[in-house]
Amino acid sequence: MDLSQQRTKAFYERNAQTYLAGRDAHFLDDQIKIFRDYFLKYQPENGELLDIGCANGLRYPSLKLFLPFTHYTGIDFTQTFIHMAQAKYPNL
Repeated sequence: MDLSQQRTKAFYERNAQTYLAGRDAHFLDDQIKIFRDYFLKYQPENGELLDIGCANGLRYPSLKLFLPFTHYTGIDFTQTFIHMAQAKYPNL
C-alpha cells in the first residue's frame, strides 16, 4: 500500500462515524434507480453485484429495494466500516 492509500485508510478509520452521520438508509435512492436500469441491461435480475468501497453497507438498503433478487457483496479496506456493516447486516 502506498503512502496516499495509507493516509486515505487512516482518515476513514478515524472518521468513520462522522462520515456516515446524517445519512439515512435511502439517501441514495435516486442514484440507485438510475444504476438499476443500467445494471439490468447487462445482468439478469438475479445477478451479482460487488460494491467496492461499501463503507458500512450504506448503499445496501437502496440496492435491495431496487434490485431485490441480486446477490450483494460489499468490500472496503477500512476495518471500522467492515465491522459496522457486519454489525448492521450480520447475514451478509
